[in-house]
Amino acid sequence: MHNEIKIGKFKIPVEYAICDDCKTAFINENYKPETIKYYSEEYEKWFYGISNKIMPIKNSFTDASARIFLLTEFVKIKNKKILDVGCGIAGCVSLMNIIGAKAEGIEPSLNFSKFDKEILNLNVKQGFIETSKFDKTYDIITLFDVMEHIEKPEEVLNSIHNLLGDNGTLFLTTPHIKKASSSVIYQQSHYFLFSIGSIANLLYKTGFYLEKVMLWGGSINIIAKKFDSRNEKIYFKCKYLEEYSKKELKKYKINIISLLPKVYKLIFYHFLSMKEFKKAIKKLSL
Repeated sequence: MHNEIKIGKFKIPVEYAICDDCKTAFINENYKPETIKYYSEEYEKWFYGISNKIMPIKNSFTDASARIFLLTEFVKIKNKKILDVGCGIAGCVSLMNIIGAKAEGIEPSLNFSKFDKEILNLNVKQGFIETSKFDKTYDIITLFDVMEHIEKPEEVLNSIHNLLGDNGTLFLTTPHIKKASSSVIYQQSHYFLFSIGSIANLLYKTGFYLEKVMLWGGSINIIAKKFDSRNEKIYFKCKYLEEYSKKELKKYKINIISLLPKVYKLIFYHFLSMKEFKKAIKKLSL
């Protein structure tokens, strides 16, 4: 274990402790904001700036195109109950519903969740997943660039495990500690940074096994399944999966280039997302 001070987003110095074994970095307590107040009241102001309201909305719908494209290449979502955790401005929830899912979200930010409900007409709960009450289970739970923002990731993954139905699917994306740009990943709101091995090991500890792993633009994209007695044979054990990345993880990895022939679907999803974005902006200006 060693400490490093990183200069990241907005040129703000942040100190991380980096585990030499599992390749996980976690933020020094002195640099960490107070979580509940920060994400429920202040995050969107700090991250986007209070003067620019259009750009973060457009970015959310643009990002949704690629995220849902990846998800639907490997998971059938039509008529599936889906929960998007930390949905922010809920472009992903919106797009998933357009293409046939029964999607909803949970978001700590008061302003974002209000926008999702009042402008996008989506079912979005305000709060944190580990302290909120739910009256159902889900077929799929998604975390799009959320894991790095979570103060207690094991606790959150345990909550997700409990909310997934039998044979439920978890789809998550998070920046790769070595592949993503340092100007993007090192920031006050990123409590943890992961390698493929360290996030896979965390999933193992909380009752999930890997099904697919993809690297795209510096991000780790993982499809994991909830472990139960029916899939015990493929629920492997190891101390740190990074040690086995070349052989053990090889069978889970997907070459992102193989998806290029299906780029037409990505373009179509982008068209649908931009259509919803324009509706939201029109409603916002009324």
